[in-house]
Amino acid sequence: MGIITGIEKIRHTIVLSLDNRQFARMNEDELASLGFALGGDVDEDELADRLCALQFKRALEAALNALERRDLTREGMRRLLEQKDFYGGAVDTALDRLTEGGLIDDRRFAERFVELNKGGVRSKRALRDKLYVKGVPRDIIDEALSEIDDDEQLGAAVQLAREFARRHEGKPEREVRAKVGQALARRGFSWDDVSSALERVLGDGEDFED
Repeated sequence: MGIITGIEKIRHTIVLSLDNRQFARMNEDELASLGFALGGDVDEDELADRLCALQFKRALEAALNALERRDLTREGMRRLLEQKDFYGGAVDTALDRLTEGGLIDDRRFAERFVELNKGGVRSKRALRDKLYVKGVPRDIIDEALSEIDDDEQLGAAVQLAREFARRHEGKPEREVRAKVGQALARRGFSWDDVSSALERVLGDGEDFED
């Protein structure tokens, strides 16, 4: 059991506290449906179940609206719904429904992301970092990135090396090579790819000025 020690309205949201700790956020209609008042005794498990039932439909609708605008991972959708102040249990239930229906699929998300970006100028490490930030589990990231072969990765490094070399055109060769190599390394390309890209774009480096 717990005691309702706070019912605070912050803009359009009601913050409910139990035993002097924030328990959940809700709208005024949901608070009215619960029928609680300051100082009242409540069973936390019962309150959690009732909040899940009250907020599930609204959380699911918010999730579907978000998916109409862009694809999201399960973790990405969780963050979005939590930012909208939905109760954790309602969020989990909505996520389960979306996952079961195939509307959220982290593996599909990762595969599509890699397919769209592997022809660009990003390294595997850069793609890995992006997917991790978006909430894709590490094992799924590794699986998706395994589809990028060595030739594709080298091609991306060469393309980027050409772009950076043009930016430093007219500078001493040693300086250009150093700046291009550093730029590729910062973007996560392996040393082998950096070295090969420099050789293809700038030559073998044997003719440096003293």
